[in-house]
Amino acid sequence: MQEKELCPPRGRRRVPITTDSRHSHAIAPNLLEQKFDAAQPNTVCLADISYIPTDEGWLYLAAVKDLATMESFFSSLKTELVHRTRFATRREAKAALFEYIEIFYNRQRRHSSIGYRTPEQARMAITAAKAA
Repeated sequence: MQEKELCPPRGRRRVPITTDSRHSHAIAPNLLEQKFDAAQPNTVCLADISYIPTDEGWLYLAAVKDLATMESFFSSLKTELVHRTRFATRREAKAALFEYIEIFYNRQRRHSSIGYRTPEQARMAITAAKAA
């Protein structure tokens, strides 16, 4: 095979397992029961993790948000950034993720769930309403 410069096809990259359900521990109760609306900000927080592939290995991303579903956030993140980019290093991925989340997602991207405003605009409106 080496003489003819043939090589077998490479296997697919292993996907990390972030949940292990093979245990006897009790399952935590679902306190929200898919009701993500809250009467006021900062009363409901959702958290999740995801993994970002880099040439160096996996980069794990943890996120905590108020009043929004994490699946929607991670779906947007992966569709708009991760699946379109190949990261050579974890450092490169961290920088791109920071720019996407802090600059684009929070300050420029409009969200249908908050009246097609940015999270920053929604936060400022809530603050102004409280001050009035």
